[in-house]
Amino acid sequence: MRRLYFTIILFMIANAAGCSNHPIHIWHMNTQDLIQEHNFKKAIAQVRAEKPINQVLLNDIHTKAKQYFKLKSQLINELVIQKEWGQAREVLRHLSETQPLHTSIVDLEYIINQAQREEERLLNTSLHLLESDVLAYKLKRQAFTDRVHHNRFNWFDHTSSLEERKTQLAERLLQLSTQALIVKDYTNAQLAYEKAIKLNKQLSHGEIKKAINTGLSSINEKTILMRQQALISQLTYAISSLNFNHLLKVENILSHEPFHGEKVENALEQAHNLRHEYAQSLDKNAAKLYRKGDILKSVEQWLMAAKLDPDNINIQEKLLRAQKVLRKLEKLSATADK
Repeated sequence: MRRLYFTIILFMIANAAGCSNHPIHIWHMNTQDLIQEHNFKKAIAQVRAEKPINQVLLNDIHTKAKQYFKLKSQLINELVIQKEWGQAREVLRHLSETQPLHTSIVDLEYIINQAQREEERLLNTSLHLLESDVLAYKLKRQAFTDRVHHNRFNWFDHTSSLEERKTQLAERLLQLSTQALIVKDYTNAQLAYEKAIKLNKQLSHGEIKKAINTGLSSINEKTILMRQQALISQLTYAISSLNFNHLLKVENILSHEPFHGEKVENALEQAHNLRHEYAQSLDKNAAKLYRKGDILKSVEQWLMAAKLDPDNINIQEKLLRAQKVLRKLEKLSATADK
């Protein structure tokens, strides 16, 4: 009976579809529910299936899809930074299933793949560098055993297998060195290359070594430039805030190698001019205090002036004279107290 009833229902649906000019689509969810669940691909297909097409609603779905895609793309980038590869791929898979057909997720997939491979490369490099150290120990240990039993046949001689592993490991380290060069990881490139050559000198390649040295030089230059810019910024701030203690410290660092160039010279000139002007001001103020008999404060002012302008002989002489007077006054004061 139930089977007959189900057949009749299907017949009625088929007749209705045949009599109508528009196809009938049976959906499990309405469009708004699909949008709420961020299933924009199905929502778009559903709107397009209805005639006439609701263009306003269709445009709204596309706008929401773009906003959602941007939000999830940011999440994927954050997960990549955290090295959560599985979670990042799960979000990517969700986007692939729910975004409009024309949406490209290739770039996001590339970012995940590249970052994951990079972590794997670093792990492999660390592992093989450690293996090279372990292998070096095993070879030394085998050589030690051979020397101890120099005239006895050793049934447990692993020299041949160790030498074979030595060759394999050297080649793998050279590959890792090349991979490091590609991503400009010159530090690991150098470590892997040096270990590879130590294990097998025949693998020595001048071009690889040259590329590593060039890269390391470039890194050093970049590091120096960044440090130089930071010091110039610090000096500029010290000048503007009249922070002379920090000014003297940074000025001393910038005055020596490896820092050089027009920007450095300009910053140092500004610092020098400020020190000279402020030292002159302190000198005048100290002279006034000295004439008024406030010897202690005048000494303090001249000390600061001498620190800011150490090549000024005039200030140095005034400071020495004031210090002598101060010492005499201290002695007189000590005698009077007795």
